[in-house]
Amino acid sequence: MRAVVLTLLFIHTFAAAILPADDPAKGHYDSALFFLQSQKYQQALDDLNFVVKSFPKSQLADDALLQLGIYYFDHEKKSDQALQYFQQIKDNYTDSNSAPAAYYYIGLIYLERRDPKDLDEAFANFERVTRVFPSSSWVDRSLVGAGLALKLRGEYDKAYEEFSKVKVRFAGSPLAPRAQYEMGLSALNSDSYIDAAYDFQQLINQFPGSEFSQPAREINTIIYRLHIAPQIDRKLYLPDSSYSVMLPQMDNPLGMGVDSKGNLYLADKDKKIVSVFDASGKSINTISLLSPQSVFIDDRDMAIIANETAVSVGGKESASFAFQKESKAPEPLVEIRSAATNAFGDFFVISEKMPGILVYDSMHKPVTGSSFANTEREYAKVVLNSRNQVYALDKQRKQIILMGPDGKSIYAIGPTGKGYAFDRIEDFAVDRANHLYVLNRNPRGIMIFAPDGNLLRFIASEKKGGSIVFEDGRLIAVGPSGSIFILDRDQKRILKIG
Repeated sequence: MRAVVLTLLFIHTFAAAILPADDPAKGHYDSALFFLQSQKYQQALDDLNFVVKSFPKSQLADDALLQLGIYYFDHEKKSDQALQYFQQIKDNYTDSNSAPAAYYYIGLIYLERRDPKDLDEAFANFERVTRVFPSSSWVDRSLVGAGLALKLRGEYDKAYEEFSKVKVRFAGSPLAPRAQYEMGLSALNSDSYIDAAYDFQQLINQFPGSEFSQPAREINTIIYRLHIAPQIDRKLYLPDSSYSVMLPQMDNPLGMGVDSKGNLYLADKDKKIVSVFDASGKSINTISLLSPQSVFIDDRDMAIIANETAVSVGGKESASFAFQKESKAPEPLVEIRSAATNAFGDFFVISEKMPGILVYDSMHKPVTGSSFANTEREYAKVVLNSRNQVYALDKQRKQIILMGPDGKSIYAIGPTGKGYAFDRIEDFAVDRANHLYVLNRNPRGIMIFAPDGNLLRFIASEKKGGSIVFEDGRLIAVGPSGSIFILDRDQKRILKIG
């Protein structure tokens, strides 16, 4: 009881000290900061709102709005509510000291919506910070935000320019490693592999302890394997003896994927589970599902699992969809065989009920006018790359078609082409640098294609007794550094090479 009395006495004394009669706005604002630091959020909100409503012409009114916006954005995770406060600064306190932060947060909120319609607004707000407030402390993060908006719009050369400004003007910024990493990704998405490798290597050398250093090393390993090392170098893809996944109880495995940490997800339809193995091959988790059909790992490391009547997101949320034939009433979409998502959270779904690829937005509503569904072609699997391009395997497993984000065909691979021929595609995967890995039958092996569709390398399965044997390879996945995982049904194991 004594402690409570002393605490109340301290707060009363402190409040009296920070609420001078000559500047009540400052008193309430300082009081709010004290309550925020003490995690007494309701009292802080009361003081901040009092400043905004009672003293709109005070020099602290914009600061109070900024604190309110940041609170709802960071603490409550209510972006729409936070936007209202930032927008008030933009509308009424355009040239205030809080304006650069408000513009930045408005840009960030629109960017994080991951909606193509919001990217222009996001970029405009970031660009205003860098143009109107060039000496502001918010410029470096606004340059990164502008680059990310351009990247999502597919304007990789322009995105590279924005990220490079951070490198030139803010070399000591905490955001410098992120900007350097994004420079590498932008060069990579422009098919400038050597430039990308240089940018990634600079990141590794200058910021070895950064969280972006490891993914930079991994992508550089992919680039080295496929674009720098001699084709005759067999050491690039040797079996990894330290990796061991034996599957004695395997029933009907249909899908496999690997996340950025090297965790492998294996969907077994008849066992009704998705098994998860860590980077060493140790079993670390199982996800129980009705009828798992395929696994796709999105750009946020979320496992997107087609599950017959729905799509599981991370093994927790379940996304259900509906479809409509002609003028008939909508029906629940079932017989789902494959699903993937793009950078905006749109779902691309293959079902036995409909030809083509059905597209739904992040709220699971059909995307009208999508050309992906305007075809009689039937598909077995769908995968998206980092450029939001769509790969689809036809139902006969003879051909993989690459389509742009708009659904227009770019090229097709199989069953014959320049430097290759095969009988059937068992499975395929795409790495983080947009290379395509095709597991074939007759000849049994893996064909690796560049993003432009040219064959780069063929890895043949050896006969029994050899070091690389996957004569009954059914599924393929690619790890973060380009290591290849193959499920060999005959040997009841997952082989890792590279």
